Amino acid sequence: MDFGSVADWLAAVGTVGTLLLGLIILDHDHQRQRRQEADQVLTWFEGGHRVFTGSIFDREWTRQRFLKRRSHNFSEVVSKRVLHIHNTGPNPIRMLYVYRQDPREGWVAVAVIHRNYFAGRGHDQQAAIWLPTYAMPTRIGFIDSRGQKWVRDVGTGKYLSKRQTKRFSPPYDFEYEEKWSGLRGLFTKLRQCV
Repeated sequence: MDFGSVADWLAAVGTVGTLLLGLIILDHDHQRQRRQEADQVLTWFEGGHRVFTGSIFDREWTRQRFLKRRSHNFSEVVSKRVLHIHNTGPNPIRMLYVYRQDPREGWVAVAVIHRNYFAGRGHDQQAAIWLPTYAMPTRIGFIDSRGQKWVRDVGTGKYLSKRQTKRFSPPYDFEYEEKWSGLRGLFTKLRQCV
């Protein structure tokens, strides 16, 4: 069996390698273009300290799709940090949600900001989040105009991978609920007519 010359083999390997390198570069460019829209959503913290004693009710969205109220007793200095979210891009974003890391429960959703509001260029939303004095990692998640879910660490500015993003799904599927509530209303009207 004739396998050809060494030069033919090197040319074939070089051609396949060039093709693979081109596909990798094309994929990186495509990811960069998709991330460009997400990069236009700016987030930063601002806040001071105040002494708060007593108990407060902390409303938290849980992954079990219901609103849970927990009472916390604070007899220490609590830092009120305001999370600013600013969309500088022309495209709307939707379903903004904020997660913080709880030492006992892991990542917990603490806010859903304007869940049905489509923010466009120049809109500025704020969320006041009460955190203890020690630094807690905070992540923000949103869905861009193409339906891509993004989760970003506010402190570092780094995005989570697609696999990690699945753990940070929105705490409640509002689109699903709106769709089915609309159909329920239609069926109710049809039943009333019959």
